[in-house]
Amino acid sequence: MKNYKLLTLGLALSMYGCATNEKMTSISPDMQASMDTLDSRIESKKTVGHNLLSPNQFSESKKAYKDAMDAAKSGATMAEVKKFVDDGMMHLDMLEKNVELSKVHIKEVLNARQEAFNEGAYGLDSFKEAEEDLKDLAENIEEKDINEALKDKDAVKRLFVASEIEAIQTRELKIANENLKRADKYDGADSFDKEMSDLKKDIDSSKTLISRYKDSPEKYMPSVDKAIMKSKKLVALSMTASWIENNSTRDVTMKISNDLNDISNPLASESINDLAYTDKVSFIKAQTKYVPFLRSELTKTQVANLNKKMKLANLESKNENLNSELTQSKEFKAKLSKIRQKFSKDEAEVFMQGDKVIIRLVGLNFAVGKSDVPANSKAILNKVAESIKDLNSRDVEIQGHTDSTGGALMNEKLSEKRAISVNKFLKSKGELTNLDTQVVGYGFRKPVNQNKSESGRLQNRRVDIVIDSARNLSE
Repeated sequence: MKNYKLLTLGLALSMYGCATNEKMTSISPDMQASMDTLDSRIESKKTVGHNLLSPNQFSESKKAYKDAMDAAKSGATMAEVKKFVDDGMMHLDMLEKNVELSKVHIKEVLNARQEAFNEGAYGLDSFKEAEEDLKDLAENIEEKDINEALKDKDAVKRLFVASEIEAIQTRELKIANENLKRADKYDGADSFDKEMSDLKKDIDSSKTLISRYKDSPEKYMPSVDKAIMKSKKLVALSMTASWIENNSTRDVTMKISNDLNDISNPLASESINDLAYTDKVSFIKAQTKYVPFLRSELTKTQVANLNKKMKLANLESKNENLNSELTQSKEFKAKLSKIRQKFSKDEAEVFMQGDKVIIRLVGLNFAVGKSDVPANSKAILNKVAESIKDLNSRDVEIQGHTDSTGGALMNEKLSEKRAISVNKFLKSKGELTNLDTQVVGYGFRKPVNQNKSESGRLQNRRVDIVIDSARNLSE
C-alpha cells in the first residue's frame, strides 16, 4: 500500500511538471487574468504618478510585462510566463515601498508638485524639467542614498514652485498678452509705442506680484485687471489707427463728419453740416453743458408729480411681479422638495445655483477608465429623467468631472465621454427625446473639494446635471 501511494504521488508530480513545462498554444484564462492584473497595476501606478517616485522599479515592471506577453505569444511554457508575471509583481511591490519612503523624506517636494499640477503647470517645460529632477531624487531613494535626496530636495521643490507661479502668470495674464500681440499687428501700432511700453510694465508688475503672492489672488488680481483693461484700450486705439491708415482722407473725413452730425441732431435746432470738425465738437460740448440746466427748468411741482407717477407705475409693476413670483416660487419649491426626496445622499445632491437646479450625481459607479453607464446606476439616471420632466425643462447641461489623478487631456476626454453616455441614456427616455442638452467634459478643472485626500477626490469624480429652471417658472 505504501509503495502504491508513493507511485501515485510520483505520477501526480510528473503530470504537474509536464503541464507547467508544456508549451502554450494559447494563453489560458487564468494566465490572461494574471497578466491583466499586472498590466492594470502598472497603469494605475502611472496614473497616480508613482512611476516618478520609483522609476527603476516601474521600468522593470513594464519590462517584465512585455517579456511575459512576448513569451506567451512565442509559445513558451506556463512556468516561464508565470515567472515574468511574478517578477513584474515583485518590482511593483518594491515600487510601493519606495513610494512610501518618498512620501516620508521628500513630502514637501511632492506637495509642491501637486500644487503646481493643480494650477495647470503640467504642460509647461519647467514642470517637466522639475519632474526629471524629481526622478533623480527618487532614484537616490531607490538606492537608499537618502542623504543625497535630502540634499537636493529643496532645489527641486523650488523648481515646482517656479512652474506653479509660471502657470498662474500664464493663465491670469493670457488676455493682456494676447491683446498686446494683437495690437502690435495693426497698421499704425507704432503710434502707440508709449502705451505699449506702459502695458508691458504693468504686465511685468503683475508677474512680480503673482510671484510674491501666488496663494493670495486678492493681492495680485487688481494689477492683473488693470493690465487687461489697458490691453483692451490699446487694441481699440490700434484698430482705429489702422482704419485711418487704410482709408482715404476723404472716407475718414466723411465718416467722422456724418457721425458727429448724428450725435448733434438731437441737440441742434438747425443743421450743423457746414461746420468744421473742431467747431462741431465744440458745439456738442457746449450743448451738453445745458443738460443739467434743462432738467432744473422743470418746476418742483412738475418734478414731484412726475416722480409720483413713476413710483406708482414701478410699485404696480413690482406688485404684479411679486404676486406672480410668489405663486411660482411656492410651486417650484414643492417640485424641488419632491426631487430632493427622490435621491439618497449616496446617489445625488440637489441644490440651487442662481436660477439653475443642480443634480450632483455622486453615485454613478463608473468603472476605472470607462465611460459606459453601469447597469446598477441606471436607476439613478431614471430619477434624473423624472426630475427633468417634473421641472418641465428642455435646457440642460450635462457636466463630466474628474479628480486630478492622471493627465489633464486623459481626464478631460474621459469626463466628456461619461457626460455623453449620461446624455444618451436620458435621450433614450421617450419623454425626453427632444431634450435640448449641452455636454461638457471639464476634467479636473472644476473641483468641489481639494484633491489632496481620497474623500476629496471622490467628491470631485462626479457628473453634474445643470437644469435651467427659469424657463420652467415662466411657463
